[in-house]
Amino acid sequence: MLVGSEAANTEAVDAQLSHIARSGVFNLLGAAVSAVFGFGLIVVVTQLYDQATAGMFFAASSAFLILLGAASLGTESGLARFMLRYEATGRTADISQCLSVALRPVLLTSLVLALGTALLAGQLAPLIGLDTPQGSLVLLMFALLLPVAAWGDFSLAGARSFGTVRSTVLIDKFLRTMLQPLSVWLAALAGGGVLLLSAGWVAPYAIAGVVSVLIFRRMLRRRGIDHHTAPLNDRAMVRREFWGFTWPRGIARLCQILLQRSDIILIAALLSVQDAALYTAATRFVALGQFATQAIQQVLQPRFSQLLAKGRHADAADVFRISTAWSMAVAWPLYMVTGAAGGFYLMIFGAGYNVESAGAVVILMSIAMLAGVAAGPLDTLLLMAGGSRTSLWIALTTLAADIGLCLILIPLWGIVGAAVAWGIAVLLKNLLTLERVKKLLAMDPFGWRSALVAVANVACLGIPLLTLSLLQRTHLGEFFGVLAAGCAAYAFLLWLWRGKLRLPTLKTILSRKDSPSPERNEI
Repeated sequence: MLVGSEAANTEAVDAQLSHIARSGVFNLLGAAVSAVFGFGLIVVVTQLYDQATAGMFFAASSAFLILLGAASLGTESGLARFMLRYEATGRTADISQCLSVALRPVLLTSLVLALGTALLAGQLAPLIGLDTPQGSLVLLMFALLLPVAAWGDFSLAGARSFGTVRSTVLIDKFLRTMLQPLSVWLAALAGGGVLLLSAGWVAPYAIAGVVSVLIFRRMLRRRGIDHHTAPLNDRAMVRREFWGFTWPRGIARLCQILLQRSDIILIAALLSVQDAALYTAATRFVALGQFATQAIQQVLQPRFSQLLAKGRHADAADVFRISTAWSMAVAWPLYMVTGAAGGFYLMIFGAGYNVESAGAVVILMSIAMLAGVAAGPLDTLLLMAGGSRTSLWIALTTLAADIGLCLILIPLWGIVGAAVAWGIAVLLKNLLTLERVKKLLAMDPFGWRSALVAVANVACLGIPLLTLSLLQRTHLGEFFGVLAAGCAAYAFLLWLWRGKLRLPTLKTILSRKDSPSPERNEI
């Protein structure tokens, strides 16, 4: 009986991993394309524009992303928690009601933020480094397109909450991110300044937003979800249930975006827009590496919700540890390379960006991200367990630490001070979240699979490239030779340990047949 129970548990975990793998690998492909084109956008801006214009653009785009995050009100996590949960518990009739009570506040908030930004554009622009005649026009343009972008983000999050990432990948990660470098390049050819540059960057958000809304509505019709269907529960109950979970997440998400973007704005305000451009280039690899963890976590959210709702904590713990190892397997190589050979990374942006302070920022950020990825999708698990308020307090604490340290350290150490503040904030967030997850669910991300991935990264990439840097070998041919050999050795070790890391589960994407599972899954 014990052997049969273990076999059944393994089969159940494999079924969940198969679902995650099918959606996760497709999402991973899209996230990789998005990350590459997003990184390419930074390269285009730094190569075609002077540091002052680039810095103003980075500060302005950071402000737009903060507003967009604020407008979403955390509905991504709320939809991920309730949509598949409603289906799993027989409350399909409440889905359209829930979507309605979620969307209206998002649209209203985006309109209020847009109006406030438009009215105060002249006062806000100098505060974030846009101290030019075009600065207020940039903010006005962003305000006009904010509601469309917010509605589009909501639609993509709604589609993901049903287990499908197709629209997110095709629209947000392919269409938008491919259009942005192209439109920015065209703006540079036209000889435009920060206004035309910003227009080229934000226009794809509006295009993607419109397409996302239309596709989400079509998806709902195909699933038979109609707003005319009589709900099982009254609107007030659904509203309390949804926003009781979601409103703390809205604030927490805003804190997360502020943590990612506020340092650029603070550097532009406290130092200069040139320093903001330098810092943005030096830290862009962080987003380039996060594509793997974000892709996997987007798929994990509804799956964790299902497993926990059905009381399958053991399966959730196994999926948690294995998905952490998968995230490390994809994300750690980049952070290991940048941490060990940051000088080669900075060469991409030109001589003006390969300076000592930028090199220190790269090393500090790499160390913080290695630790952050190894901690696994802690916040995702905490949220799907219903800990949105706990996540909120952790996010507020982390943001307060980051901004407080930035205000102290940026005037003292420049952009290095911002990197130190950010790294401490990231480590603090993971430590606090880990403590709560262990207390609530008795789970942690640490396991021997993660240790195998870490050993492979250090041995194949970290040690060889660090040796090259310490010997001050700056020839690109030597760097690419060592990197190629390290990647080949790393790939071999992953293949050798494929069974231990459960990598064969990824083969399910090569088959048109779904693996056995009673739950509906779409890509």
